[in-house]
Amino acid sequence: DLQKVNFEHTNLEKVKFTDDIFIDVNLTGANLNGVDLSWLDFTNATISEADLSMTNLEGTNFNYTKLVNCDFTEAEIKGTRFEDAKITKCSFEKAKIEEAKFENANLIDCNFKKAEIRTTDFKTSELKNVNFDKNDLEELLRQSENN
Repeated sequence: DLQKVNFEHTNLEKVKFTDDIFIDVNLTGANLNGVDLSWLDFTNATISEADLSMTNLEGTNFNYTKLVNCDFTEAEIKGTRFEDAKITKCSFEKAKIEEAKFENANLIDCNFKKAEIRTTDFKTSELKNVNFDKNDLEELLRQSENN
């Protein structure tokens, strides 16, 4: 249980986490490149300027988390929850996003170019200046109509 721990500017690239709870942690400037963060709980965390590229985020919980200027490039985002999260200036470029939930999330100035987005829920989310590829946006709109 790693609640309220400050990992500010820590290199966690080679760390193996298992079933840890990171509620209220600070990961500002942390390097998590390529780390397996699957099934971890980051509820109410503060994560800014962090490198989460090529991470495995399957089943990870980012509910109520503040994410600012984070790099999720090529991340595996399956069944990940971003409900009620505040997501600003984050890049999800080339990420594989499937069955993720962004319900009630605020996404501002985010980049989803070339991301593979499937069966992902953006219902009731606020999207401002979010960049989707045209085909991904059309697919998202089709998915929304079917739900």
